[in-house]
Amino acid sequence: MPRHATSHSFLPRLAAAAFVAAAAGVAGTALGAPNSCSPLAAALASKSRLAAGATQSTSTSALAGLPVRIEFADGSFERPAFIETAPGVVEARARGCLLRGRIQNSVSTSFELEVDSRADAVRAIVLGGRPNQIAFDAGSGELCGETPGSSLGAPASMRIGNGRFELLEPVRIATASAAGDLFATLLVEFTAPIGLGGRASWTIDTDEIR
Repeated sequence: MPRHATSHSFLPRLAAAAFVAAAAGVAGTALGAPNSCSPLAAALASKSRLAAGATQSTSTSALAGLPVRIEFADGSFERPAFIETAPGVVEARARGCLLRGRIQNSVSTSFELEVDSRADAVRAIVLGGRPNQIAFDAGSGELCGETPGSSLGAPASMRIGNGRFELLEPVRIATASAAGDLFATLLVEFTAPIGLGGRASWTIDTDEIR
């Protein structure tokens, strides 16, 4: 069942929702109000990602290869590329806005959005998709299994700003079924578009997949 996401931790809720989604054959799980208008969610509704293995840590080079789509309030979007700016730090720029990814530790990667005077208001960020060496580790709980090689995950958590998260494209390892803890795509949709001088920040665990 969809749940609202704010600045609190949602590990038990997300784990349970992810397990139900995986068991039902649904592509992902959402934290927030239903979003029937999302073309991305609809396009990924029946897709899953196959990987040979997963590692708990994330390298800067893998994070730099993470696809990103920045969606603006006018309905347009851009797909800037992340570039490494420091060890463990990557940045992508589009229309005056800056999206920064920073590896905090093995179970936490932060993303920060800054919008300056040249930028159009940002309504959503899509992280992941193919090709992609990163999986978002939603964590596990009593109702959710763990993908081999992946553990200690954590759900997405908004630190600055308000919005909802949707995890799409469950990752399965080799011939095993998706356990409901790893996903290839994270959709971050803001409650109100982030405009001039605005900021947003969120964290989620990332694993490197091969």
